[in-house]
Amino acid sequence: MTSYKDPIVEEVRAIRAKIFEKHGGTIEGLFKHYQEVQRTSGRKYVSYPPTRIEPQTEEALPAPKKVRG
Repeated sequence: MTSYKDPIVEEVRAIRAKIFEKHGGTIEGLFKHYQEVQRTSGRKYVSYPPTRIEPQTEEALPAPKKVRG
């Protein structure tokens, strides 16, 4: 199988790597950067409260599919 390298995807990845390194090379640094971008953008952002999903009992789970073999 040959892999195709999309130049646009490669460019986006390179920019993302530069931003990542510029902000300490950590997820925390990247997160703080994007929070600042959001805060200073002048756009209105909305946030929804988390939705709690109740755990299912084993009886409520779908039956596993049988594998033909």
